[in-house]
Amino acid sequence: MISPHPQVLDRTIEPSIRQTVSQFADLLDETVNLGTNIFASDMHPASNGEENIAPTMLFRHFVDLLDSISILTRAATADPSKVLLRAAFEVLLNLEYLFEKDTHKRAVTYLFCDILNQIKVLEKLDPSTDTGKAFKALFATTKNVAQTRSGNSKNIRDQINRKWAVLQQPRYTDIFSTYVEFKKNKVRKTPWYRYDSQHSSIEQLAKHLNRSGMYELYYRKWSGSTHGTDVYLGKVSNNICEGVDIIGLRSPKDLQEVTQIALTFSLLVFELYVKNRVPSQDSSFNNWRAAIASHYKVISGPPLIIVK
Repeated sequence: MISPHPQVLDRTIEPSIRQTVSQFADLLDETVNLGTNIFASDMHPASNGEENIAPTMLFRHFVDLLDSISILTRAATADPSKVLLRAAFEVLLNLEYLFEKDTHKRAVTYLFCDILNQIKVLEKLDPSTDTGKAFKALFATTKNVAQTRSGNSKNIRDQINRKWAVLQQPRYTDIFSTYVEFKKNKVRKTPWYRYDSQHSSIEQLAKHLNRSGMYELYYRKWSGSTHGTDVYLGKVSNNICEGVDIIGLRSPKDLQEVTQIALTFSLLVFELYVKNRVPSQDSSFNNWRAAIASHYKVISGPPLIIVK
């Protein structure tokens, strides 16, 4: 059995910060627990239409991300959670735009674009199409990638046809017309929220929702490390020999910031979701918010974990 190099990975948590780390994780676990109860209370909405898919699955995704951040926090590792926080911020923006107005229409648009993306994936797997052939050829020339097996062309084509038939149903008529216009004008970036706006990116959506400050602080700042173009930010430090040291894995350095941001996003997402989907959970949400208020104030204050 291979042991980790102690200077690169030490899985033990320093005794001096162990209690603080546990408190952070416990706070996030409690937040996740509330999220699961809010989600469960929305299992039987007032209507059974497909407009429920977008908000419920976005909220589920948020709670899933939060739970993952909690797990990493308990292990006293902060950096990987930043990737998850960026995804959580996108969920926040998606939900805010969804509930801003015309919620039913926007929820149906979200579903339309999801089905459209499924079609694009299937077309790449169909060996009888030009797209499928190009996709197969791409893998054939890619190093160290297992050869993909082509699917049954007829079965894939049947799936594609069924999905196209769904998109041409009357409830999608206006959305489909917009899609055709995008294709005609060769518009490349067409996220679901562009179908009734000019917002073609998360940055533009954040600006529209008055979240530009959050975008700069919690999204753009960590973009480089997420995409592998800025992997040294916060991972090197000066040493006494006028050189630099590379910080080992599982660093708790930004754990307090990660916890504070995760709670901030949770406050916003939970309040938004309860208000628009499950007002019956309003008292539970308010009780939780009151219970964490003092903890949130402490976490938002001076550093509780000092990493030398």
